Amino acid sequence: TLFRSTLYFSLAIGVMVAIVGAFGIISGAMPAGEIFYLVRIWLTLSVSALPFIALNAFAGAMAGSAGAAFGITFGYYAVAWLISSVGGWFNEGLKVLEYLSPSSMKFNLAADDFMVVGKAVLHMGIVAVIAVVLGNLLFQRRDV
Repeated sequence: TLFRSTLYFSLAIGVMVAIVGAFGIISGAMPAGEIFYLVRIWLTLSVSALPFIALNAFAGAMAGSAGAAFGITFGYYAVAWLISSVGGWFNEGLKVLEYLSPSSMKFNLAADDFMVVGKAVLHMGIVAVIAVVLGNLLFQRRDV
């Protein structure tokens, strides 16, 4: 399920960030008081992965196989990026299609302003909810 996949990914990222933090503290490269930044890194990576996990779940409901789901998710991401980036060179109106990409606001998650971070989290949440709703509708209509 989507919840379990997100939980496992978040736990894996948490373990990796904890290992890096432990090495940093033990080696003296990072003061122990900067653990807050490690938590922030973990939260940022976990939140930024949510729309990709939701899109992959949607693609899995469409395709029925993990390899095809990954291909569809990667293809969607690449096409949305190409149309908004390359198409934006020729037509300014195409740049707004960037917001269809799950990672269009990923750098805003690292901002110090809570309003900027909140907008990024809201955008990623909306992309994830749309993918989950569409995936659920497709899955209910499939012959299993």
